[in-house]
Amino acid sequence: MSQEESKKTPSEGALKTRLTDLLGIKYPIVQCGMVFVSTIPMVAAVCIAGGLGILTSSEQTEDQLRRNIDK
Repeated sequence: MSQEESKKTPSEGALKTRLTDLLGIKYPIVQCGMVFVSTIPMVAAVCIAGGLGILTSSEQTEDQLRRNIDK
């Protein structure tokens, strides 16, 4: 371990994984799609917090989904 790495607190860099690198997210947290729960506010909150939020589409019409994605 380098001196730079040893100076980090346990929470700094501890959650850096291939998934976080691949998806460009801060934490390796994926909020799965849950019908009627994975709404825009939920997805936005997860994304703002540094995870990957997933918007479900099964309960939406094509037009509703397009409008929600645009939001």
